[in-house]
Amino acid sequence: MFVIPKKMYKGMVDFSNKEKPNEACGLIGGVEGRAEIFYPMTNVDKSPNSYFMDPKEQISVMKDIRKRNMKMVAIFHSHPHGSAYPSQKDVNMAFYPVVYLILSLEEPQELRGFRIDRERGTVKEVEIKIEE
Repeated sequence: MFVIPKKMYKGMVDFSNKEKPNEACGLIGGVEGRAEIFYPMTNVDKSPNSYFMDPKEQISVMKDIRKRNMKMVAIFHSHPHGSAYPSQKDVNMAFYPVVYLILSLEEPQELRGFRIDRERGTVKEVEIKIEE
């Protein structure tokens, strides 16, 4: 199970809606199994079908996560059009052993989490809990 505070979830939805029609993306710091801080990132692809985070922002965020004695526990992105399920490109680009969170912006909006093994091409769903 992966726990996300309700306020953070709302921030992710708001950011994703603001970035439409392009995919939004971000990093999440926390402790194992729990999100603590959401870092909205610049999608340099500026595309409705893909995302690529700004490398300089990534370095800065990773330093801040370490400074806070946390780890990167999740990578987030939205699917403005389509389901909250990893595309083949999402699987191919899953380089980190973290939870991959995908928010579908189609109604009804849905957030799902996955553990992706890029080498094996496997996708395993992780239960998401939004809590107060």
